[in-house]
Amino acid sequence: MKNDTRSSKLVMVNSSGQEITHQDSVDDSSVEYVDRSMPDNSQQSGSEQNLRTTLLVFMTVSIACTTAAIAAGSYALWLSRRQAARKVLTDVNDILITCQRRMQQLESDVMQLPGRSS
Repeated sequence: MKNDTRSSKLVMVNSSGQEITHQDSVDDSSVEYVDRSMPDNSQQSGSEQNLRTTLLVFMTVSIACTTAAIAAGSYALWLSRRQAARKVLTDVNDILITCQRRMQQLESDVMQLPGRSS
């Protein structure tokens, strides 16, 4: 190699990227080659498991929030109806009390009329 030109030779490496030096002849089929552009199945299944866990947590929280919203809405509706019913009953009770007082006043006025024969 003249002119400071380096030679480039192919070197066999193991799965961790270390050069295989102890063996003079290595059968290519006995060496494990890993394509680094493709993720390992263990990494892929791990990420799929993380995705499933995340989706499960998301669905659980969504269902819990939906249930809480429905319960809160139902309680608010029940409470408003109860308050409306209580107001109506109070109004009716006030009317009945007013009518009772008026009737008592009328009875007392009728008793005080002159010329009432018994």
